[in-house]
Amino acid sequence: MQMLLVTTQVKTVLPWLTASTLLLTGCNGTLLQSALADSSYASGLPSVINENWLTECSSCHIGYLPSMLPASSWSAMMKNLDNHFGEDASLDPPLQLEIQTYLKANASPVAVNGATSPLLRITDADWFRDEHQEELPTTIWRRTDVKSPSNCSACHRLAGQGDYDEDNIDVPG
Repeated sequence: MQMLLVTTQVKTVLPWLTASTLLLTGCNGTLLQSALADSSYASGLPSVINENWLTECSSCHIGYLPSMLPASSWSAMMKNLDNHFGEDASLDPPLQLEIQTYLKANASPVAVNGATSPLLRITDADWFRDEHQEELPTTIWRRTDVKSPSNCSACHRLAGQGDYDEDNIDVPG
């Protein structure tokens, strides 16, 4: 299996991953080879990965999948990067526009919670609550190895590769 590298800011995933996934997760070549052998491994990743989104958004947390929020939410979030959940995540305007365009192009096609205003926290989405509140005690978020509901990779070990499949969940403790 070959990996095609395109010398632009956006790389096409062949067939499911690019070397950019290595940046997001710190994977080595052996893990990448096993990932490519299993077509369900990265089923949640967009078919195109924007390298700047990957680098900037995963520098502090996992690069949350664009499909987790609708375009209006990503637009609102990108307009307030100087106060991104209490942190200054400001970007140069051209880079900010590029990442916002990528997020909107790969966003969820439906509004979250039927909201008329943009939802900024993925953890406030009904789908998130439905998936987590029924099966997990609220004390899970206070564990030192979990810390908060936004720390997806604490339980979803392959979240950094876009895989949230229930078969790949390992709840600490």
